[in-house]
Amino acid sequence: MLGVRRVEGSSGRLWGRLWGVGSWGKGLRRVACSAGVLLVVAGCTPAQEGSSAPMPEVQEPAAVASPSSLTLTFPVERYPYTAQHIQTAIKEGHPNTCTIDRDGAKENRKLSLRGIETKEGYDRDEWPMAMCAEGGEGASVEYVPLSDNRGAGSWVGNRLRDVEDGTIVTFDFSGDDNVVLDSIKEKEAKAEEDRKKKEQEAANKKKEQEEAARAKAEQAEQDRLADEQAEQDRLAEESANSTPAKDPNFVFENCMAVREAGAAPIYPGDYGWDEKFDRDQDGVGCE
Repeated sequence: MLGVRRVEGSSGRLWGRLWGVGSWGKGLRRVACSAGVLLVVAGCTPAQEGSSAPMPEVQEPAAVASPSSLTLTFPVERYPYTAQHIQTAIKEGHPNTCTIDRDGAKENRKLSLRGIETKEGYDRDEWPMAMCAEGGEGASVEYVPLSDNRGAGSWVGNRLRDVEDGTIVTFDFSGDDNVVLDSIKEKEAKAEEDRKKKEQEAANKKKEQEEAARAKAEQAEQDRLADEQAEQDRLAEESANSTPAKDPNFVFENCMAVREAGAAPIYPGDYGWDEKFDRDQDGVGCE
């Protein structure tokens, strides 16, 4: 309900005090009627100035400031996804104004986001915002890329930090929709470019790691073969050093001794050779 009090000013004008729930949801407005103009508020008709009806004397209450207002021009090119959501919400019938009501923000956010799941990499953007008296249940909610929405929120928050509750903020989205679309396309192109760059970097890194692993494996195999050859050489050297020197004048006693030594058949020049082993003179002994 709205009400009015009549106060006679020194200038002869009729002043009234209007209070109650207005378009802003709260606050007081001061209104004035010039002589001869009828003031009608919520079905009440106060007397015109100069009327014979007696008016009670009332004391002028302390002045209360009317809700102030300001306009914010939203940087659509910087935060195109958030801008697109707000513009769409306004076209669907949501207001382009925000009456600041910080005390109601928590409850508004709870009501507007109820039943809407979170999504990785995205914020659930609300319009009207939770800090607006117009927000809450029925607000438009859209998934907006996290970096875009958080940047937009920080931008708005910085500009409204010192603005009092009750202030009516009008959001201006100057320019046509192509500005938003172009910005979105530009950001998506940049995101795609960054994605491909990261994929290429990851592929290059994987290739480098595979090549490094392959080189390491090849080097390990070469080291193993070198160690194996070194061990064989060591064993051969030990064997050579441990074998006693052969007697150049040694001769097997007979073919049985030749066979027991595993030297049969024996040939001229072999260790332990003697002509007696080659009875048929064919150059082969102990056949």
